[in-house]
Amino acid sequence: MMPALLTSFGAILLIGLATPRQADQWLGRGWSGERRRMLRYAGFAVLALSFLLLPRMDLPRAITGWIGALAVEGVAAALMLRKRRR
Repeated sequence: MMPALLTSFGAILLIGLATPRQADQWLGRGWSGERRRMLRYAGFAVLALSFLLLPRMDLPRAITGWIGALAVEGVAAALMLRKRRR
């Protein structure tokens, strides 16, 4: 379960970095809409990969835990990506 959770956290960070404000702040102002869109697509692809990494023995419980962990990971990603001081 841990590889799936770590992978999904990375995916949420990628999706968060694809927003215009975060991309300008963390990646620089040279990121166009097309590059941010590709970053968002990569984030969703990694999120799908994390779903495939769930253990198959107790799949219903793993899916429920994964969905619950996404909310916690979203809050953690928002705290990590908040406005940084320059």
